[in-house]
Amino acid sequence: MRKITSRKIILGLFALFFIFLVSIINASSFNVESNLLTNVVCPSSTIVIEEVITADESSSFEVITQGTASSFSTALPMAFSLNKGESRSVYIYVTPPSHTLPGKYTVSLLISDGKQTKQVSHEIIVENCNKLALTLEPVKEVCACDSKAYKATLKNNGLYSERYKLEIFGNAADFAKLSTDGIALDPGESKDFIIYFAPKCTLREDEYTFTIKATSLDSRAIATSKGSIKVKNCYSYTLNAEKNFYSICDGETASAKLIIENKGISDNIYDINIKGPGFAFLQKNTLTLKAGESGEVNISLRPKLGEKPGNYTIKVEALSDKGSILAKDSITVEVRECHKVDLIILFDQRKDKICNALTNTYGVELKNIGEKDGDYVLSLKGPEWAKLKNATTVKLNANKTAMFTLEVAPPYGTSSGDYEIEIKAKDRNSEAEAKDSITIQTFTKEECYRPKISAQAEKLEIEKDKTEVAILTIENTGARRANYIIEASGSATRFVSVTPSILSIEPEKAANVYVYIAPTLATPNGSYSITISVRLNDTTILGSKTLDLEVVDKKVKEEINITTEELRELLEEEEKQGFWEKIKNWFKKVFGKKDENEEAKQEIEQFTGAAIKAMNESELKEVEELVGEQKKSGFREFLSKYKWEIVGALAIIAIILILLLLDVFGRKKNNENKNKKQKE
Repeated sequence: MRKITSRKIILGLFALFFIFLVSIINASSFNVESNLLTNVVCPSSTIVIEEVITADESSSFEVITQGTASSFSTALPMAFSLNKGESRSVYIYVTPPSHTLPGKYTVSLLISDGKQTKQVSHEIIVENCNKLALTLEPVKEVCACDSKAYKATLKNNGLYSERYKLEIFGNAADFAKLSTDGIALDPGESKDFIIYFAPKCTLREDEYTFTIKATSLDSRAIATSKGSIKVKNCYSYTLNAEKNFYSICDGETASAKLIIENKGISDNIYDINIKGPGFAFLQKNTLTLKAGESGEVNISLRPKLGEKPGNYTIKVEALSDKGSILAKDSITVEVRECHKVDLIILFDQRKDKICNALTNTYGVELKNIGEKDGDYVLSLKGPEWAKLKNATTVKLNANKTAMFTLEVAPPYGTSSGDYEIEIKAKDRNSEAEAKDSITIQTFTKEECYRPKISAQAEKLEIEKDKTEVAILTIENTGARRANYIIEASGSATRFVSVTPSILSIEPEKAANVYVYIAPTLATPNGSYSITISVRLNDTTILGSKTLDLEVVDKKVKEEINITTEELRELLEEEEKQGFWEKIKNWFKKVFGKKDENEEAKQEIEQFTGAAIKAMNESELKEVEELVGEQKKSGFREFLSKYKWEIVGALAIIAIILILLLLDVFGRKKNNENKNKKQKE
């Protein structure tokens, strides 16, 4: 037997101590056991993981979750106590939201009793449980102005029933339409929908792209599918007028040409219509063309003679049978008035007057104002006494003129009235015509020269041995210049004379006749009459006016007798008026009304004047000397009596003059200052 040394004994004891420490450290105060049916979960669904905790000694526990799945994981209960040997289940609920992306996540549960902490981890797999598939039927091409339908299919590959919104995007979406904008599908179910493509006729030939998108209204599931479609101009064509402007004369014919070219890939039929003036006619309204072929259609232009000149628009439309493509164009037609004539009766007014048995002539101007030569026939419509003197036919080149004469000669017995005369010119080449008319008013000889007589007074009183002149006005209301014979008749012809005896008066003019009345002292008092008659030579009386005259005795004024002494008293009475009284009387005389005293004074003055006139030469001289003395003495007395009043009046006048001068100088100064400022 080997000898055991002390060193070996020490080492052995140290090893046993180390093993004891390790066993103490590794000793557990609780145990954890996991129960997991599945770790796969769908968004918006839940799985549960059970963790069973068994205590080796009495302890209080707390649990928390960690890891990438902790945001949608919940552990319950989060705190509890266990006696030695007791167990408690902690449940981890894992519920990913609907927007959670599919993938692998981790959830960890930390369990602590205050002395020891244990961690249990699980891998969580979030699957795409809302899968859907969108497929399209192969899309190739569509003709412009046509339509095509293509099928698309949407399938729900998920685990839930869902509703989906359908949309289309891209430059083909402008002429595309979906048969529905929404579909509901159960898990594993699929449905078809239609995409209709209907490009416009004018759409450019090209390849257009589109994207169909299906979006779940119940989850975040989305499916898209892209496609393209080629648009071809299968029925395109062009419509063009050979010319868009035509200019023709009225009465002429022209043809406007339309050209249609089929640029499509198939034969087609085209319906053609026009809208415009009545002189435009379409020769045919349908045209059949093969692919790539062109054809013509004519429009006949036939404006009638006398068609209103101007510009007319013809609108042309063509509609293709295949594709229903509408094409438009327009043509402007100018119609010129090439056959135009103008006829004018050369008289300033539309009406003239004429006396029977007289003759008037009027110039008639015929002018070809068209572009073509004319062969004209003139005709007259009116009374028999109106005639065209020279030829009634004439040929005129463009812008040439011919003159004719219209003669009007109503016979003596023509009834008075208005007669219309119409002259018409008609072109035998084109039937263009023009006309003009004039109205002739005829008068009998009496009507033609009828005078109108008026007097200033028809009743006059004349004193014997005196004269009076009565004025008569004679107006020619007829249509012609008249030479009137003036005659007088009646009981007063012995003391009445009339001048002039002949008057020449233009139509609507007047002249005076003077009736000189001069009864003598031997003429008996009484009533007389004088009739002034007006007539033409070799005719009866056309008009007359009678004046009634009353001859009376000559009126003699009473003789006025007044003595020199009475006249002196009258003059002295006038000189006794004061200064202010004279001023007052002057203002009354100018601005006021005359009172009875004033009128009486005027009568006195008139009487005084009459008395002076009645005096002889010696008496008149004496009165003049008396008046002179009165004036001299009266002036001296006036100055002596009213000297202060005169001084005051002169002072007022001087002040007024000074103020006026100051105002004038002030205005002049202001004007100079203004002129000076303007110059500066």
